[in-house]
Amino acid sequence: GPSEDAHHYEPSAKAVASVNEADVFIYSSNEMEFWVESLLSVIENEDLKVIELGEYVNFELLSEEDDHDHQHEEDNHDDDHGHSHGHLDPHFWLNPVTVENELQQIVEVLVATDPEGQQEYEKRAAAFSKELLEIDRAYQDALGGTEHYAFVVQHQAFGHLANQYHLDQVAIGGLTTEVEPNPKKLAEIVKCVNEEQISVIYYQSGEASAVAETIAKETGTEIGVLYDLESLPLEFKDADRPYIEAMRENLEQ
Repeated sequence: GPSEDAHHYEPSAKAVASVNEADVFIYSSNEMEFWVESLLSVIENEDLKVIELGEYVNFELLSEEDDHDHQHEEDNHDDDHGHSHGHLDPHFWLNPVTVENELQQIVEVLVATDPEGQQEYEKRAAAFSKELLEIDRAYQDALGGTEHYAFVVQHQAFGHLANQYHLDQVAIGGLTTEVEPNPKKLAEIVKCVNEEQISVIYYQSGEASAVAETIAKETGTEIGVLYDLESLPLEFKDADRPYIEAMRENLEQ
């Protein structure tokens, strides 16, 4: 839901009960929803079909420099659950092409569960697929000719998007939203911003922007917002197509 921290999410008793009554349970990956294993261990629903969308997605997108930086972070930080992504980036949904590739397995499990709904599921999937490919084309058109263009983000969540469109993500923090950079890392980021002539520092919606604001002030750059979509952005809670609208807003930013 809006403003919930995906890294600290725990299923409520109501959520557990709903999964007990469900036909299908779909989640992105064990790298992101690390609580799924414990959830499923208490589910008494033998007919439940479980789909991990990211099962075959390549999460290893970090450069050697990023990997070194994150290894330092990993050695010095764990969240309250003792969870860390390691050097893997689980935010594959920020690449619309990957999302489009995942549609068929969703359709297949829904049709297997509810054959009477096949026509409706396929119709909706086709419409969503068209929207995703339109977004991909819009990103290609807007970002064409910007190969290896660097952009600075507070949260290291945009590796899949950067990889798809040949951009270089420079992250102030780590893969978890709560990690704060050390002074040496901040100095390196400031140097990079100045050398690359970067004009905008991005922070993720719903999070405090103090670190991004510090760097922006130090370098004379502007502040912008990107949606990592780990949870539903408050701005889109009433939107008909929140994913589509947020991805378009990201492109505009």
